[in-house]
Amino acid sequence: MLAKGTISNVLDDFFELYPVGHPEIQRALDDFFGNKHPVQINEMQLAVMNEWLVFDFRLNNGLTVLEDYCHRRESEFSGREKKTYLDLCSTNRYGAFEVLKVYRDKGLDIRDLRTGQDFFVQEKALTQNIRKGNIFLNRVARTEEYWELVGADPAVLPITKSTKSWKEMAFGGQDPITPRLAFSLLADDDEEALAKADVADLETARKNFSKALKKFALADHISPDIVADWWQKNNMKPLDIVAIMQYLAVDHGFDDDFNELIEAFFDFQNNSPNEKLGGKTPRQKMFENPNYRPQLYSDARQIGDDCWYPFVQNAHKLMNQNDFLKALKIWKKAFAAMRKNFVVRPDTFRFFANKAVCHFACGQRLEGAMMLDIALELNPNYSFALKMKDKFDKGDYDEMILFGSLDKLGKLGKREQKKRFRFFLEEDPAMEFYYFIKNLKINFATKGETKDKVSIIDAKTPGRNEPCPCGSGKKYKKCCGK
Repeated sequence: MLAKGTISNVLDDFFELYPVGHPEIQRALDDFFGNKHPVQINEMQLAVMNEWLVFDFRLNNGLTVLEDYCHRRESEFSGREKKTYLDLCSTNRYGAFEVLKVYRDKGLDIRDLRTGQDFFVQEKALTQNIRKGNIFLNRVARTEEYWELVGADPAVLPITKSTKSWKEMAFGGQDPITPRLAFSLLADDDEEALAKADVADLETARKNFSKALKKFALADHISPDIVADWWQKNNMKPLDIVAIMQYLAVDHGFDDDFNELIEAFFDFQNNSPNEKLGGKTPRQKMFENPNYRPQLYSDARQIGDDCWYPFVQNAHKLMNQNDFLKALKIWKKAFAAMRKNFVVRPDTFRFFANKAVCHFACGQRLEGAMMLDIALELNPNYSFALKMKDKFDKGDYDEMILFGSLDKLGKLGKREQKKRFRFFLEEDPAMEFYYFIKNLKINFATKGETKDKVSIIDAKTPGRNEPCPCGSGKKYKKCCGK
């Protein structure tokens, strides 16, 4: 992979040699923008121009900025750096590429629309928000053994009728596509047609989103109106919403088809009135302000980070070993990770029920009862929690809670016990996660059985000659076991 700073070092060197106002800078601006010189250059324009500047703009000496940098600094490079820069000079090419297959977090199979060449490029971020059939504009280069994207952030075109025209243009006899040409074509193209993407009205977008929710078995959990509240009232970011839908649709996983749901969601959002935009839709806002862009393909964030799952596995393992105190600590980490990564599974209620088991086994009656109530609030039909609740109300767990409490007092001390009771609502990550998902108004009430890896485990009564768990130092038979 291209080392960090490889391209930025070239730019820094160039602007050190040619400060603002230098004739070479002015010539570059004139060559890139032509007679459409903007009063201000936004970040997107600046990134595309810098890429063109490094790879395509030729200085008065006839060399590109990259070639000139390599020529002047060659003696300062390490062996690996020298090879990297030489590879960039000799193999880089800008063009329109069609996505043939997506390998999440790994790369893409792509086709150069001008040459027809198919190849694999190493890439992580773009795989999160692109799908088969998309065309994107970017620069590729072969460094070491792999092709990779080496340009500015790719311009991803929606899959619309314009896709065909881009293919025809790329295969035609026109000049090679460069960042300058692509920037000009995109600016001159029918911007309204590009902005409309596949859907142009709220009613159609809502229907398509509803169909996608049904296809991915989400219609019983959420609705378009509920999802709209997530960004309108809860101020959630689009990709955080996508993450929640992904976890709710856990049985479908990540594949090309899942992008159908993502695309339908963005179409619905971009056609929905937004209070922060004065009641206008993101698309309407874009027509008024050319620098505003709706959420078509948002900034990449790694979706599907399963750092929470090892905690859940470890907690279950500890529970099966009757080490409930350690399991509680792991459950805290699990809930914190789930909240951080927006992990909202359709069986979320199960995690609260298993945490309740740990609280009861550690003598924490209040916390256990609260976790149990939350599990049943999320899914009143959850048979495992219903059985637990019935036994708890009958007093079947009183002895287990008593011995768990004595054992816990002996290990943590009375002060820590009181502190944990007093600040439980504010401190426990499970409660924070509960308040978060409660505001989402997701329906977790499901039909059928949900299997748990852990069942209620009876309290372990100490042997008659074992030390009493109350910490008195006496044998159990001469203390609490009388």
